[in-house]
Amino acid sequence: MAYFHRGQIRYIKREFDRALTDFSAAIVLNPVDASTYYNRGVTKFAKWDLEGSVEDFTSAIERKPSYATAFYNRGVALQAQGRIEAAISDFNTAIRINPRYAESYNNRGAARQEQGKLEEALRDYNAALRIDPGYSEVYANRGLLWLLIGRDREAQADFNRFLRMNKGRAQELAERISRVRTERAARVK
Repeated sequence: MAYFHRGQIRYIKREFDRALTDFSAAIVLNPVDASTYYNRGVTKFAKWDLEGSVEDFTSAIERKPSYATAFYNRGVALQAQGRIEAAISDFNTAIRINPRYAESYNNRGAARQEQGKLEEALRDYNAALRIDPGYSEVYANRGLLWLLIGRDREAQADFNRFLRMNKGRAQELAERISRVRTERAARVK
């Protein structure tokens, strides 16, 4: 357990290489512990080792098939790799295990939006907000979807909510809005 706990501390301190060393040592001592594989997967993701993180999340799931957070995080890593269908499958499983998993609805919505399945994406964003009305990222995502489909009033309302919760992220949101406006213009042509 000492390696595991020290790995968590090193992760928090953003000492990712040292955290990986500790989590790997903990796995040697206890290869059946799902949470150690999970934490090593999170650390690999932080280092943008997407394939390594997918492998570790898979190992965690093999050891604990009801590990909703492992399915969710594997879905995030798969989505980052562009493996959208596989990501959606993992988000679906996380939701099946924990129907109140707002993050899974949000990310599934984003994945569906990438696929052009905008009505399904909107349903997912709305579900995430029903579960957690304070989940600010969903307002940004749903606002971008509203903007994409030309519902500017709804988009602005969601952007305003997002910015009230995230005052320091105005520039980031402006950049995302610009990308969606470009996409929207391309769709109209």
